[in-house]
Amino acid sequence: MSNRTTRSPPPHALRDDDDDNDSFTTFFVHSVDEDEEEEDAEDADENLVDENEGLMPATDFRRRQRGRESRSSHATDSYVSRSTAALESWVSSYARSSMFLADTAMPSPAFLSVDADGDLEGTMSDTPILDVMAPFADEDSEGYIGHVAAFAPGYGTLDSGSEEKPEAKNTQVEHHVLHHASTFAQTCFNACNVLMGIGILSLPFAFSITGWFVGGLLLLACSAMTRHTAGLLALCLDYTPMTAADRPALQPLLSAAVSAISRRAMTFGDIGELAFGTRGRNLISLIFCFELLASCTALVILISDSVTALAPSWNHVLVKSVAVCAMIPVTWPTSLKWASYGSLIGIVALVNLIVIILYDGLTTTETPGSLINRAETHFWPENWFDIPLAIGLIMAGFCGHSVFPNIHRDMAQPAKYTSMLNTSYSITSFVYVAIAAAGYAMFGSSTMPEITQNLPLVPSYNAFLTHTTLLLLTVNPATKFPLNVNPINVQLEHTLHLISPRTVYPLPLANRIMLRTCTALFVLFISIIFPDFSQLMSLMGSLFAFSVCIVFPCLAYLTLYRRRLSRARYAAEVAVLCCGAALGVTGTIWAIFFAT
Repeated sequence: MSNRTTRSPPPHALRDDDDDNDSFTTFFVHSVDEDEEEEDAEDADENLVDENEGLMPATDFRRRQRGRESRSSHATDSYVSRSTAALESWVSSYARSSMFLADTAMPSPAFLSVDADGDLEGTMSDTPILDVMAPFADEDSEGYIGHVAAFAPGYGTLDSGSEEKPEAKNTQVEHHVLHHASTFAQTCFNACNVLMGIGILSLPFAFSITGWFVGGLLLLACSAMTRHTAGLLALCLDYTPMTAADRPALQPLLSAAVSAISRRAMTFGDIGELAFGTRGRNLISLIFCFELLASCTALVILISDSVTALAPSWNHVLVKSVAVCAMIPVTWPTSLKWASYGSLIGIVALVNLIVIILYDGLTTTETPGSLINRAETHFWPENWFDIPLAIGLIMAGFCGHSVFPNIHRDMAQPAKYTSMLNTSYSITSFVYVAIAAAGYAMFGSSTMPEITQNLPLVPSYNAFLTHTTLLLLTVNPATKFPLNVNPINVQLEHTLHLISPRTVYPLPLANRIMLRTCTALFVLFISIIFPDFSQLMSLMGSLFAFSVCIVFPCLAYLTLYRRRLSRARYAAEVAVLCCGAALGVTGTIWAIFFAT
């Protein structure tokens, strides 16, 4: 007996060649033998169950015991797996954050292209895509929509809505972002780590210059201004350049433009190009390179000061030369992912520094160096003329805006960006106040440019703890040096490629070694010419920190949102801009001409 059923034709269906309509006729034959085999298998299963039921009392205890062991092993493996995954997630999140500054300073991958003649040229233009004149604008408008050259094809690292890109590629990128996104706690941790760098070492010295009142006022003012401008960066990242709300009369034209060119800023350089065109991105890259150059120099000086604090008889120039020569080979590779994990030492060094300062101050009664019997301090500055030097020293501790767009992009929940800023700045400000106040209270007017330089001078301090702190502050800069100098090298290699298109990028190994060695030696030369750590940190804070953290975000925000702001809000932003510019210019002048 057989059954014949009608189903949709499968790929192996038999074709009837006599049918003119190329139809398919399919025959499914189900034999009785197959049914008998299935019934025999079912009977065998039932017999096996009956036999097992008969043996149940004898084997019940063993089965339960094996079940407990299996569940226990599974729970242990699950706990270990979860712990390992959590640790890997935190380490990976921190490693990505340590590379954010390098990513920000890198040239835009879309900025370089090859024309028909094989020459390298820029893909972006300063010519606006859309110039709207008065006849098409509202009666109360100025008749011109702002510069939108940033939305030229191939715009930097912005998301593009181009139809030429395959859909699968977009899906892959989205999956990558979601898979590697940082949680709220991880993001706060990364933001605090970015803010709390080597600038924390000079805060007690800044308070020794300004006294309690002015120093505390400057620290809170810098914290408040940078927190405000960090929020402005998020608004710039979410900016929609052309909307019907801005130009109701242009709704059809603007809707078509936005649908054809859908992009979103992702990095600090993108914001510069979005607000000021290609020159804005180039200027930001140039500022970052100089900032990184100064940062590398400060790291070399910090290594030298930490080593000579342990061995005062050693020569500073010799220590710097040996340190740079030892770090040169690690700058040669093109990939520095290993260095991002090595910079975890910075967290250990920072936590150790905070704990050791508080421990030494609370366990020592000898002055100077004790929090119990505090050194002589001043409420007002001893010398008002030196106050501008402290502006840059304090501001250097809040220079992290260049990577905040990357942190925003890396968040699993970008909507919590504001909460993350509030939490991170609260923690950072608290730590800064604690270190500045503790260091100044312990050493008073004898506080040195680096608080760690005071530690070996107090005989009652634990020598092992002091040496451990100084050693960590020697190793930590060595791990950060390759990360900071790498963007400079890449910019130089790109520049050589622009000047001479025949220059291959990336450079061959021999040429790359030569170029990157020269860069490191140039950093060594600067550290020898300008050996004062406090002067360099004051210059970094006044010139670079105020430019990147105050002036640029305010200018970009005012440029992008000028038509949407109320007069009061516009005036407030201009006031913040003017205040930041005035403090930056004053601090820069004092750092260059009046630093002693």
